[in-house]
Amino acid sequence: MLMFSKDDNTVTREGLKAFDSAALALHTRSHKPVPFSTGVDLIQDVAESNGFRFGEEQYVLARNDTQLFGLIEVTNFTSEESKVCFGVRSSINKSLSWQLCGGESLAICTNLDLFGSVVLRRKQTSMVMNDLRFLVNRFMGQFERSVEDRQVQVERYKQAQLKDSTANHCIIQMLRKDIIVSSKVQKVVDEYYEPSHAEHLNAEGERTNWTLFNAATEAFKGSPISTYTERSEKLHNLIGDATDFALAA
Repeated sequence: MLMFSKDDNTVTREGLKAFDSAALALHTRSHKPVPFSTGVDLIQDVAESNGFRFGEEQYVLARNDTQLFGLIEVTNFTSEESKVCFGVRSSINKSLSWQLCGGESLAICTNLDLFGSVVLRRKQTSMVMNDLRFLVNRFMGQFERSVEDRQVQVERYKQAQLKDSTANHCIIQMLRKDIIVSSKVQKVVDEYYEPSHAEHLNAEGERTNWTLFNAATEAFKGSPISTYTERSEKLHNLIGDATDFALAA
């Protein structure tokens, strides 16, 4: 399962078509919002032409159905431990540009991690549909390389271990960097020192930086979907720095 907050207004892929007319009605000479279903169809068409395969899809609408957030599983990279997905977000009222990014959702415990190392943004101006197919096609090549790099990074997380004092410092940094909110600090502490999932420990049952990473993503649950991309990228930067420190020691 992919994951959205329980309070999100979910809609099916087929159901997106019901909102196409609302987007078209807002077209002006300079602003031409991409209908939600049209954007998703284009992503799938270009993705499949690049060899990617769609799996599970989930979509939510926000702000009186004027904003779309979607998660699309990419089955090429799915493993027992994790799954990779595309994240798409858009609006018909100028509040969001059309955006596509890459991310990981941990299959073990349905955490969500949308990383922004490859992000496509396009303002929905008059020429958006002329440019979008080319931009999405270029994104696909960058995305594949980024996922491979991220998998290498995760393996390094699993090799690194921190002293308790350093791990505690990292958790405070998560709060200071707005990766987590104050009410989630205890959740991160609990999940790090006593993980809910044995898979977050190494083969010897020891905590690693992968444990710390997953402790934070557990705390993401229930947060607004629109905040995940920025939080996840900050988290990877923080854990990456901690991993460099641990492996160099």
